[in-house]
Amino acid sequence: MSDEVIEALDADPPPRAVPPVEPGFFQRYRLPFIWAGSLFLLIFFLLLGIAVGMSKRSFEKKFYVEQIVKLKTTILQQIEAHDAQDEELKQLRIDLRAKSDRVDELEKKLAELGGHSRTSSASRSSTTQELSSATGDPGVDYLHLKTGDCVVDGQAAATAQQWKACLQNAKKTPGAKN
Repeated sequence: MSDEVIEALDADPPPRAVPPVEPGFFQRYRLPFIWAGSLFLLIFFLLLGIAVGMSKRSFEKKFYVEQIVKLKTTILQQIEAHDAQDEELKQLRIDLRAKSDRVDELEKKLAELGGHSRTSSASRSSTTQELSSATGDPGVDYLHLKTGDCVVDGQAAATAQQWKACLQNAKKTPGAKN
């Protein structure tokens, strides 16, 4: 018997019917949980992006407003400076008219006293203006000679002497024959 008992013990026991194990709650709804979690994360990051964008927009808006205020004050200062320069220009024009009237008066007196005609002084002033307009500088008169150039400062009585000296220098040069 002992052999039978040993054989019976070595033999596999008869299979038992194992009841099937039901999956747990999370295993059963695993796919819907993954979809819900993904949707939740998508909405969370979308809202986070919107919040960051709005804060950036607010910051940029403040920056632009500050820049506009700075530009506005700068433009207002430039307008005020321009108006002040316009006033100064008007005053200078008035002074120029007054001085030109004074020059006309003095020319009349000179013509009466010295016997000079007004036409000779007018022709002299027109040639001076033509010469000064040729240089572009009203304070410097310019004379172009065949032998060379003369640049004479357009100041008061010294001008006539400087013209004479320039013309004499031009006559002294050897190639000055006309």
